[in-house]
Amino acid sequence: MIVKKKSDEVFTPSEILSFLFHKEYNQKIIYLILPEKVFNSADDRKKICYNLIDESITNDIFKSYKPIQTKIVLTTIKEGNFFEYYNYSYTYFFDRNLSELGVYGGIIGDSLTPEKYFNFVKKVIGKKGFPTTDKKTKYYDLKASLSKDNYNIFIENEKLSFKLIRFEDVEKKANFQLNFPPQSVIYRSHYFNLTDGNFQVDDNLYYLKFARDSISSNNL
Repeated sequence: MIVKKKSDEVFTPSEILSFLFHKEYNQKIIYLILPEKVFNSADDRKKICYNLIDESITNDIFKSYKPIQTKIVLTTIKEGNFFEYYNYSYTYFFDRNLSELGVYGGIIGDSLTPEKYFNFVKKVIGKKGFPTTDKKTKYYDLKASLSKDNYNIFIENEKLSFKLIRFEDVEKKANFQLNFPPQSVIYRSHYFNLTDGNFQVDDNLYYLKFARDSISSNNL
């Protein structure tokens, strides 16, 4: 299943402003259900991801569609003993304008992310409190650098760093659901998960979005 949408939940190293301002970007999400044996093989998952990206790019060319980011959700389903079943998934990303980054697991966000944003913005605008009352307009020279494990944003002499999640470091997520009334597990999986748009709550995305929207976009 493929979903194309404009989303403000895109954080891509190819677009500095995606980390600093509330903006929407074209995003494609590809959902694919795999047999359990294939799903549990890191080598197979990587091959599948790159094959999906190759086919997706070709399709986008013919459709004149240019997503900034492609999100791939690989999942498998395991039946329980009674009415329950388990949905396991891996989520990966590919940035169209930064293909050298390859398929990766996104950006780490945690409970310290808002504090990092707060300190960064405070240093840049030179204020001790928020919101700022300074009405003067100031333009900043935005720069960024990308290393093996980190993405850094620079404004003047201040730096905001984000840790990238490499393909091999992506963690498997699990979701438990009751299959009631009893029906085909495949059917129930499609019904509950695909229509919701997401298989799991993405903690990394939650902290990144919260910090960006509540702090940076109001002060930079």
